[in-house]
Amino acid sequence: MALAALFFASAMTHAADEQRVPPAPAPATPTVVLNFQNALSSEIIALYKTLIPEELVVDSGITQGVPLTLQTKGEVSQEKAVEMIESTLMLNGYTLLQQAPGTIMVLGPAKFARSQGTPVYYSPAELPKGERVVTYFMSLKNIKAEDAAQLFQAQVLPPNRYTSVIPVTNANAVLITESTSVVRQLVGMQPSFDVKSQAAKSK
Repeated sequence: MALAALFFASAMTHAADEQRVPPAPAPATPTVVLNFQNALSSEIIALYKTLIPEELVVDSGITQGVPLTLQTKGEVSQEKAVEMIESTLMLNGYTLLQQAPGTIMVLGPAKFARSQGTPVYYSPAELPKGERVVTYFMSLKNIKAEDAAQLFQAQVLPPNRYTSVIPVTNANAVLITESTSVVRQLVGMQPSFDVKSQAAKSK
């Protein structure tokens, strides 16, 4: 009986020791150093391809365009590196298109994005996380489509080669082709102008 009690106490002590073992540290977040000076876009895109989960379709004329410089003072997260690469490419005339949920197309400065067919989104929640050229269908409640289109065109200055704001009068909506960051800005503006007029409110 005493032997059984001793065995039980030993087992309980061992179990308690196991519970006190500290958890394993979380794996370190992968980091990247960006050090491109007057580099070919193909060099930057080659790194970009290794940092994203999507498949990459690259335009054969991608080497056209000015040399690109992209440098960080030290290590940055992979997510930040992807964001910086996408912004740099878009700012220098390259176009990123989300062809499908798992496929990104990169077009050189000489290619028109709209000729490749930009995907159409109907809700901000559907927009890709990264910087892409997209087409967004914005339904309007109160303002006329022509007035909204004119307002948006005044906001996107100077327009990019792919910029397009088309009023869809029969649906009272606008069809916007722009980068995801600009589309999100325009969507954020909608509540401030798409309101009932004072005349309509007084009825």
